[in-house]
Amino acid sequence: MKKLILLFSVTVLLIGCSKDELRSYNPYLPNYAVNFQINTTLPTYSRLQYPGNAVMVYGYGINGVMVLNNGSGFVAYEATCSNHEILGCSALILNGVEATCSCDDLVYNLYLGIADAPYPLKQYRVTQNGPMLTIYN
Repeated sequence: MKKLILLFSVTVLLIGCSKDELRSYNPYLPNYAVNFQINTTLPTYSRLQYPGNAVMVYGYGINGVMVLNNGSGFVAYEATCSNHEILGCSALILNGVEATCSCDDLVYNLYLGIADAPYPLKQYRVTQNGPMLTIYN
């Protein structure tokens, strides 16, 4: 009976870990260091003061970083399609709360960071201190 319980426990543990590995490991996107701040009171980023708005911040990550005010906080994603190798067409095009990959027309929902594809968008951490947002990994 103890062997059966041990076998069941190990099986559950292995099954549970494999799903997380798919979401956290992406063979297409390298890990670039990202650490920068934006001030949401500046005109360039003032749209982030209102829920449902997103902005593109260039110069960080691979093709830039998309930042969204989701109504309960902020989320930030790499602006590169996460479901194929990095190509000239893999930079995502921001359109409201969606981002589109022009290589294969995948549309990512920025609230969830997913598309109808195996890998979600690469997410960065966001902390808020007043109007200042720090985006980092």
